[in-house]
Amino acid sequence: MTITPEPPDLTAQRPLLASASPTRAWKDVRTLVLDGRNEALALAVEFAEMAEMAEPSMDMLLALWFQAPSPDGFAERILAPAFVAEGRTSLQLRKRASVTGLRHLTMLRSLHLDHCKYLTDISELAALEHLSVAFTNLRTLGEPENLPALGTLRLYGCPSLTDLGTVMDLPSLKEVIVDDCPALPPTLISELRARNLLTG
Repeated sequence: MTITPEPPDLTAQRPLLASASPTRAWKDVRTLVLDGRNEALALAVEFAEMAEMAEPSMDMLLALWFQAPSPDGFAERILAPAFVAEGRTSLQLRKRASVTGLRHLTMLRSLHLDHCKYLTDISELAALEHLSVAFTNLRTLGEPENLPALGTLRLYGCPSLTDLGTVMDLPSLKEVIVDDCPALPPTLISELRARNLLTG
């Protein structure tokens, strides 16, 4: 028989905020995020401000992102501010079934997704300059017209990819690297070459 742990008592936990050490605050952030309730996430944001001085590694925050019952809320309210505070503008994710909440990381300039099953909407990542997608079942890039800064696109091992959407119309695009994407139509490859975009 599995015993489900009691959810944290938010009323009792809030007064602890004023006296929490950075290390203790980080532990509370984790507990509150995993609780899953909206009010717990809101309190986690307050504890996260105290936890900043403990400098939890970005690896710890990224791991917590994928454990959170509300990954979108976590990315918006805790992960994105941590990226800004650290001045981080690049992200590499590997073997993630979902990247829900990615849209909130609007400071990203470089994004590499490797073996990520689902590529969610990235249209809000307007600062993105480099995008690399490898070994996914991605079928289309959709309508990435809201990525005006995208200069380099790398696609590796995407056997189901048949369409690049409006990528070729992006004003800053300088280079497209395609490898082992056999379902892309030859006419599309020819057009990339004609525009001097295709390299590799």
